[in-house]
Amino acid sequence: MDDTQALWEQWAAGLRERYGRVPVAGIPRMTRPRRRANADGASGFSLVDPSGNWVRVYQDRGAGAPSVDAAAPTSVLARAVDNAVVLADSRGDAAQALKALVGAVRRAADDTPAADRVAALALEAELEVRTGDHDAARATLTRLAALPLGARDREAAADSLDAAGELARGLHDDRPR
Repeated sequence: MDDTQALWEQWAAGLRERYGRVPVAGIPRMTRPRRRANADGASGFSLVDPSGNWVRVYQDRGAGAPSVDAAAPTSVLARAVDNAVVLADSRGDAAQALKALVGAVRRAADDTPAADRVAALALEAELEVRTGDHDAARATLTRLAALPLGARDREAAADSLDAAGELARGLHDDRPR
């Protein structure tokens, strides 16, 4: 596929129309397009359809188009995010991905780029939702919102911030009334 982002946007619009959000847990669910370490850095996403079938969509590396996050990870935390994506999205083990990512976030060096911290916390919150811990996801999103981000940081982390915002809106809709 040449443009995974465009296909994701189309499918996400359909899911939002049907469910009011893009579900990240349960069936159906869909992950956001992101760099896939186990696909030579190509971007891609996964969809679990209403019948439980996994559909994996990856960028055609021959198309020459850059992936969503084309650059290889440079920080330890960014590599941990890549590994968590493989565990959760490719192997279906969100609990193990969450455990590994939480440890990596806790150990992250103070000089870790802000965009990598945002990506890690956004994925951590998503994994917490996927494992059914909505309270932890809300707490993680609160930590993410408290990060001091300048304009460049916000630009570099735009996709992760968008993902976190959509996740927060879905969590807000799930609160008991």
